Amino acid sequence: MTFSLHGPASAALVAALLALPVRAQAPAEEERPRVEETVEVPGRLGTGGPQLKRGRAVSAEQVEGERIRESGARSLPEFLASLPSITAVDETGNGRQLSIDLRGFAATPGATAFVVDGVRLNDPDTGAAAFELVRPIDVELVELRKGPLGPLLGGGSLAGGVQVRRRPASATPALELELGAGDEGLAQLAAFATGPAGGGLSIAGSASLHESGAPREGESMSERAGRMQLRRAFGGVDLALDASLFSGDWDQPGALTRQEIAEDPRQSVWNELDASELEHRLVTLSFEREGRGATDLRAVLARVDQRGETLSTGRSGYGFLTKQRTRSWRLTAEGLTAPAAWRRGDASLSLRWGAEANRDRLSPEGWATTEIHDGGYDDALLTSDVAVEWDGVAAFAGVVLEAPAGWTFEAGLRHDRSRVRRSGFELDAPGEAPAQRRSFSDTTWGAGLARRFEGRRLAGELRGSWSQSFLAPSSLQLFAFPGYFANPELEPQRGSGLVIGGGLSGRRFSLDLELFRTVVDEEIVFDEAARRNLNAGRTRRQGAELRLAWHPHAKLELRFGHAWTEARFESSWNSTDGAVPKGSAVPLVAPHRSSLQLDWRPAEGWRASLSWRRTAATVASNDFDNSAARVPDQQRVGLELGRELPLARGTLALRLAVENLLDELVVTRGIESGGVLYLTPAPPRTLTASLGYRF
Repeated sequence: MTFSLHGPASAALVAALLALPVRAQAPAEEERPRVEETVEVPGRLGTGGPQLKRGRAVSAEQVEGERIRESGARSLPEFLASLPSITAVDETGNGRQLSIDLRGFAATPGATAFVVDGVRLNDPDTGAAAFELVRPIDVELVELRKGPLGPLLGGGSLAGGVQVRRRPASATPALELELGAGDEGLAQLAAFATGPAGGGLSIAGSASLHESGAPREGESMSERAGRMQLRRAFGGVDLALDASLFSGDWDQPGALTRQEIAEDPRQSVWNELDASELEHRLVTLSFEREGRGATDLRAVLARVDQRGETLSTGRSGYGFLTKQRTRSWRLTAEGLTAPAAWRRGDASLSLRWGAEANRDRLSPEGWATTEIHDGGYDDALLTSDVAVEWDGVAAFAGVVLEAPAGWTFEAGLRHDRSRVRRSGFELDAPGEAPAQRRSFSDTTWGAGLARRFEGRRLAGELRGSWSQSFLAPSSLQLFAFPGYFANPELEPQRGSGLVIGGGLSGRRFSLDLELFRTVVDEEIVFDEAARRNLNAGRTRRQGAELRLAWHPHAKLELRFGHAWTEARFESSWNSTDGAVPKGSAVPLVAPHRSSLQLDWRPAEGWRASLSWRRTAATVASNDFDNSAARVPDQQRVGLELGRELPLARGTLALRLAVENLLDELVVTRGIESGGVLYLTPAPPRTLTASLGYRF
């Protein structure tokens, strides 16, 4: 339950928190240092079977769902943005439609694979990840893997992947409730429940509602989601039917000039984007078999439906209304084979293998609008009505060798093949436009080596990997929409990357450092002046990520993170505005990102946290030659107080938090157009309080 409160109300809540009885917390027992083991996440990391239990050749960072809910994050990308190596990208400025940037790919749609319960959920039209289908109340575990991951996740993983496992139905009853209200018209509701349904079945259900005021005066935004799962487990076999629904309406204030922001950062002056609506449905049927013979199996069949509508109004007095419907089928079958005969003492060998198929049908419509007013239009002309068909198949295999002395070797190979066909009507092509066909295929491979060690005082691991990935152009990049120009001759992006890193932990600290370098050929960029996508030759991203946690006391923890990223065009190429010199910085990539968080648990059930995050100034979108002013740096300070109260049955949790404590003007994105820099301001300081119950 989440509230936003000001003045006497917030003071009363703080007083109530302080008045609650406090019991001293005994110092935690010191434990022998150890390296965190990898936990299995179903699908797309190889199999639904067990993952590596020793060293990890491919870097992985895991977050439990309980930690996400404890943070009070209203969405998954909002929480991920609090991690030191990830930047949230808010292209609309409404604080709700967020995407994330892994290692400098913020301006590359579809570069991060998003997989939920074994189902790939990247929009085939834009490549965007469908984060809206995963609500924090439903999350059990999130795993982040970075760097090109073609052998593991297939095409569309140049930056890496985000794996999500949602909470399954269980025969053990459980209930979790959150409810709230606050300033800016905020109203929130979230609930999750699970238990037996009879006949050996378990059932789980969740619902969430988010209502809030919008950045523009008099507008509002809403998000509604629901999920239900039926599950049957027997004799090592697990069957589950899962259905998820989402519906959202957002206001999108767009971008302002520096002068307009100085006058009023919340004003609307015929901004670039006005509003959008989205409906999303996901139905999955999954089968898992573990513990029988030498092979574990998993298969997932999914149906994905999406309807969307976006109104875009420009400062020049015209705009566009786009409508989109996508209907998709996804099938994944995978296995892990590890016969006992392949195990000798501390050494073992296992094979991962599988296949995938997808079928996508897109029906985009475009309308040119006239006589635009703030947030609406008086007239519209149909300018395009097309049909797009995407079909794809893939096969993959991998090997994992666990050797004595803590060594692990893994390697993978994958082949992806897809084809797209487009037909229909467009205004700039009178009559029936001729059908256009493209096909894309690639074979990617990768290998890694890791060694883990444990001692009386220190434990750690060393790891290194090299891998490939590729990214075919999206439907939007190939065929565009009204007012923009198609480029059906775009070449796919192909990347390869080297990652070297390691970790070290003691009784009171843990340290992880990773160096990376990713090279992409035929990178696709959007040229605003030409209003079309182009191949811009070779790019290079390289840098380092550091994470440090220190426990000076059982009640105190300090976490620090820093990421260095350099992203450059490795060759000169011609944009509409002129030649882009070799060595120019890739737009929207922050060269530095830092975070610092202090957690204090003064007594049992109490928690206080102070955080600081900074993202350095970046090159604006479309500023390929780096001639325009930079997008200003971002700095945010947050404060959080929490209290858990054990009840006769269950637990009551109270939370008070302030986001953007110093009320800084934060700019989330910048676009250079016609020599003018347009900036998108983020929401101002917000004070929230939450009350939750679970058993």
